[in-house]
Amino acid sequence: MITHDIYIREQLHNVLQLNYQGYPEVLILDELGCCQGAARIDVAVITNKLHGFEIKSEQDTLERLEFQEIAYNNVFDTVTLVTTQNHLDKAYSMLNEWWGLWEAKKVDEHIEFIHHVQPKQNCHQDALHVASLL
Repeated sequence: MITHDIYIREQLHNVLQLNYQGYPEVLILDELGCCQGAARIDVAVITNKLHGFEIKSEQDTLERLEFQEIAYNNVFDTVTLVTTQNHLDKAYSMLNEWWGLWEAKKVDEHIEFIHHVQPKQNCHQDALHVASLL
């Protein structure tokens, strides 16, 4: 059982650091505020593109996801929802077609990620919202 997002976040950081090992121009940030602070993405990977990861653990609800989706769609090139099995069905029906979806699954004493949907390029970014990150 994965009840808190801190466990998912720690493993997500491990995976991202491995994926971007050797790329010094990559920045991985927690709690990046966007849309003048209206929303904060859990983990942002900044390269020549902006990829956001929103985490929803078993303890979380998806109530704020609709609002977060609107904010993240204004800023990120790609977004991936990282969640647990109990939220998968509802997440599939809620998410924008270009969002990715990963399942965080506890295997033995660690967390693995199952990639259900690969993220696609967002064609609806708002230049003003992106510039406000500077």
